[in-house]
Amino acid sequence: MFSIVLLDVNNVFVNLLLSIGLITVIYLSLKNNRERVIHSQADNVWLLGQGENTINAQLLDGSVVTPFFVILNFRCENGKYKKEVVFKDSLKFDVYRKLRVKLKVEGIATISHDTL
Repeated sequence: MFSIVLLDVNNVFVNLLLSIGLITVIYLSLKNNRERVIHSQADNVWLLGQGENTINAQLLDGSVVTPFFVILNFRCENGKYKKEVVFKDSLKFDVYRKLRVKLKVEGIATISHDTL
């Protein structure tokens, strides 16, 4: 036994709206999913970038280093705070290992968030 659904104008309109909504959500998620650049410089200054925008930032004490992920807390030169989460599987093995070693050997700055 089977059933046949006859399409009327209302069903076609609803399906069209749902399709447009789904395409919009996919487009917006891909548009905002840009590659980010985190580059270490001298004196615990890091260069953060996304697309063409880059900014200098100071790595803060609240950063966390684990075998599976790294949470980097930054204070940007404009005074804003930014967090970056780097998962182990988002980088090549050697790059992730070098990041962990750098953070463990050189340490994380003892500067913490302002308490005001």
